[in-house]
Amino acid sequence: PAMKTELVKRGLKKKVIFISNGIRTELYPLKSAISKKPRKLIHAGRLSYEKKTDILIYAFKQVLESIPDAKLTIVGAGPSLDSLKKLSEELNISDKILFTGFVTHKQLVKYYQDSDIFLTASPMETQGLVLLEAMSCGLPAIGVDRFAIPNVVHNGKNGFIAKGDYVKSIAKHSLELLNSPKLLAAMSKLAVKESKKHELMKCVTQLEDIYKSLVKSKK
Repeated sequence: PAMKTELVKRGLKKKVIFISNGIRTELYPLKSAISKKPRKLIHAGRLSYEKKTDILIYAFKQVLESIPDAKLTIVGAGPSLDSLKKLSEELNISDKILFTGFVTHKQLVKYYQDSDIFLTASPMETQGLVLLEAMSCGLPAIGVDRFAIPNVVHNGKNGFIAKGDYVKSIAKHSLELLNSPKLLAAMSKLAVKESKKHELMKCVTQLEDIYKSLVKSKK
């Protein structure tokens, strides 16, 4: 929907129908249980400067002030990896952050299932498939109020949308979930429900139906 809005804003006059890229939800099974003492945050994706992953590290620093035993896992590789590691050292929290580098798909799923909350500060997602993958595993998500993030993260339902000062807002919402296993469990259920809307074969069927309708109209 965000990309449809952007195209219309830029002057596209033709009818636009949006279809999710879809994920294979069976590859991201639900974690076995919700932690009674949630402490683990995770971010996954390509680590490039425009993804603003440094915001997550600053926010995590604030989380640690209230929950010193919290942990942050950053999965992925990319040009900003070294600078992110350096930032964690400068903030004296490098012992609380695990940088995994590149991982296989199986390893990624294990990291999701061993975590409690998914975080992203990327302001430029056109859909945010990584969010849906984490949600499929049962993780509520916290993202920023830009582009496609609010299309999949419904504020106060399956996660939170950070607004204003992103660092403070992400930290605040992270603490809300970490301090309330009951809220986290409720949001986890809705996160899974959202991911199922984007199951790949549903999206394929939608696309096929559009082609069929076009063929029919041409006949």
